[in-house]
Amino acid sequence: MKIITLIATLLLTCGAAFSREQLAIETSIGKITVTLDSEKAPKNVMFFLKHMEEGVYQGSAFHSVDQTNIMGGIPAKTASGYSSSGNMSCRKGAPGEFNLKNVRGALVLGRTVGGCNPLKNSNSTQFGIYFADDPKDQGEFTVIGYVTEGMDVVDKIASALKSKSKTAIAISDIHLVSAK
Repeated sequence: MKIITLIATLLLTCGAAFSREQLAIETSIGKITVTLDSEKAPKNVMFFLKHMEEGVYQGSAFHSVDQTNIMGGIPAKTASGYSSSGNMSCRKGAPGEFNLKNVRGALVLGRTVGGCNPLKNSNSTQFGIYFADDPKDQGEFTVIGYVTEGMDVVDKIASALKSKSKTAIAISDIHLVSAK
């Protein structure tokens, strides 16, 4: 895991030529590939990769859905400094970086919403993937990348979570697959 952090740190400090890491989210119904944008959201990408390295996402699930996105990333076990819902103190976390659009396929980081987090820091292990554009969320949640393969899986997860059974979809692994 320390090697992943070293590689991610090197990628983020080497400039634009190395700013697109590919991430695989393995679920019980298929794989979602995301290209992270560490050029436009460097602090938030590192925040997400830190959780990934710590194993926070192993055994977690996509657990809820709203009008435009599916949410996942509540730790299967409580990570140090996090509640069982994955939230940190309101003022901790990565600062909001609102350089990318909240559109279909966007991977966003969760945060505490409300007065205790006026800077809109990403302060949760939770993350979402948009299955529909959501312009009202622009400037509210930091986008760290976009789905490049597997939107059909995202759509299946959204349908399953909207169904009467509302069955959570297990995440078996999240890992870096390549860096471009």
